[in-house]
Amino acid sequence: MHQSTGDPTEESLPSRRALFDGIPRTPLVQNALALPGLTPVPVLPSTPMVPTPSNPIPKPPPAVPHPARRRGRTEVIKPNDSSAQALLVMLQKSHDRQEQSQLEDRRVAEKKSDQKEVARVQAKAEADHDQAMREGQLQIDRDLADKRNQLLDEEHRAREADRKEERRLDMEWRAEEGRRYEASQQQLAADRKDQEKARRAQEQSSQLFQAALMRMLGVGGVMPQAEGP
Repeated sequence: MHQSTGDPTEESLPSRRALFDGIPRTPLVQNALALPGLTPVPVLPSTPMVPTPSNPIPKPPPAVPHPARRRGRTEVIKPNDSSAQALLVMLQKSHDRQEQSQLEDRRVAEKKSDQKEVARVQAKAEADHDQAMREGQLQIDRDLADKRNQLLDEEHRAREADRKEERRLDMEWRAEEGRRYEASQQQLAADRKDQEKARRAQEQSSQLFQAALMRMLGVGGVMPQAEGP
């Protein structure tokens, strides 16, 4: 606002700020005619006249530098607005607390889930271990049963082999006894035959001796003839 100094020329002319604020205005013909010493020049308006405001248009406010960009949230702080800033700070703190609570809940849920997973894995490992132990025990029992059956089969085969060997030895002994018996019988028959021959030879020699003795004594008789074998 310009203060009036009492000069009609100064009051009729616009201020310098209004003349150089960049807004086009039409020349003030009435004021020019009222000035002494100036010759009025008729002006043909090419455009309709636009009333000029009495007060000059204020300049736009100075540019406020943009807030520095940061990673994450960007807070726009309004100057000269403490209540809005306090509200924003309160909302931001509430949002941060909510996010922190959500993160804590998520960590607790993940921890519980991890504990459940660990318990499930441990239970599965124990079940697998028990199953493996049972299967191992069953396999051991089957192996022992197979080994026992093999031993029984080997014992049975050994007994069969022993019985076969005993039968073979018995047959050989019987055959040997038969051969010995036959040999003894043959030997006995040969001995008897030899004894018979010796007896006959002895009888014949005895007869010959008696005949020779009788001839010597002068007793006649028929000489016994030797019998054939």
